[in-house]
Amino acid sequence: MNEGVLYKVDVLDFVWTLITLFIITAVAYFIKFKNRNKIEYKYFIAGYWAKMGGGIAFALIYTYYYNQIGDTFFYFWSAQVISDALVSDPIIGMKILFQSVNVDDPDTHYYTQQFFSYVRGNDTFLVLKITAVLLLLGPKSYFSATLFFSFFSFLGIWKFFIVLASKYPALLKQMAIATLFIPSVFFWGSGILKDSIVMGALGFLLYSIFNMVEKKNFKIKTLIIFAISFYVIFTIKAYIIVSFIPASALWIVLTYKNHIKNKVLKFVVAPFIIILALGGAFATFYYLGNSSGQYSLDNFLNTSSVLQSNHYSALSDNETASGTRSGYTLGEFEPTLLGVLSKFPAAVNVTLFRPYLWEVKSPVMVFSALESIYFLLFVIINFFRIGLTNIFRSTIQDPFILMSLLFAILFAFAVGFTSYNFGALVRYKIPCIPFFVSALYIMKYKGALYREKIKKLK
Repeated sequence: MNEGVLYKVDVLDFVWTLITLFIITAVAYFIKFKNRNKIEYKYFIAGYWAKMGGGIAFALIYTYYYNQIGDTFFYFWSAQVISDALVSDPIIGMKILFQSVNVDDPDTHYYTQQFFSYVRGNDTFLVLKITAVLLLLGPKSYFSATLFFSFFSFLGIWKFFIVLASKYPALLKQMAIATLFIPSVFFWGSGILKDSIVMGALGFLLYSIFNMVEKKNFKIKTLIIFAISFYVIFTIKAYIIVSFIPASALWIVLTYKNHIKNKVLKFVVAPFIIILALGGAFATFYYLGNSSGQYSLDNFLNTSSVLQSNHYSALSDNETASGTRSGYTLGEFEPTLLGVLSKFPAAVNVTLFRPYLWEVKSPVMVFSALESIYFLLFVIINFFRIGLTNIFRSTIQDPFILMSLLFAILFAFAVGFTSYNFGALVRYKIPCIPFFVSALYIMKYKGALYREKIKKLK
């Protein structure tokens, strides 16, 4: 493996990057042309370039500012081993692509021993396999592979936007901002990272569920998209699925409940349907958490304790208590369910509204802090503008808002409670940001409608 050897952008790399960008851009403009009569597609090209710009900026920063240190270059170097195997010995290369991380196969050992000591599980191994295939399309070009990651992530997040545009056509601009133009999302969700893959897959998963639940579309294509997206997310970051299941189950059940026309039947049947669905969702939640091992309650507590001790420690009297350069703490807690729940508000807060400006310790973190301030001010200002009553009414009456907020809060708690490092958290939290921001915009809009309705009644 070439880890430790600095990657240099030579002429061939530059040419392949330009070719890749040209091909992907041609595909993007073709998609735009095919859908030129659809009003929501006026944001397609702008969203595309935001994503490509995020990917290029990510690649440049990790290549030259971070000096090629980080997971992204581990994936790149390790994937080269697999791509080399695919070229020099296709049979062995294909065998690596379809084997598990734990397989001790003498046929593939020459290649896998070069990176298996760094691979933590099938989640990382799947990222290496995907990267290896992409490296064949742009021969060993880090920038070219980054553009492919960016484009896949963009296509998924675009599907997310299409769902929102279909449900809230009066809020196209706001929904575009929430999904396509939030800096942390189009930056951290565009590099050679797990985050780019799961962001794209999450958008496709949401789109497939929307088609099945609200459009009654159960075509084979929809089911395949659902199955692949679910598999990819669960393999790479199972806790996203674990957080998404209760929220999506509530969305599905309440949507079907609203389709019941008979008010008496709805009143009698709905509570049983909701209880049954939530019971099934949380049973699945529990099963997936324990089958994944690391997401069981015991390991969840152990992981958070280890990460807190690694990233945060009290220094000497003349230094700041900070631990690692970007570490944070939620304070001490008992390793019990009640102890965990006592940190729920602090964990959600750190995910959505921190780091604060005075916690910034690197130039890159400044942008995250500014974005967090924007979210905090947005919530505070609109909380008073919308009003608690209107917030409650819009949330209860719209299953999608309820789903978005529930997922965003559950997910924010999970990553805030276990990260204990702002550098990691700014990446980990991006799946919940579009859900959170879009829900805020929708509640703001509905709150304004309620106020207008009340004025007319007066």
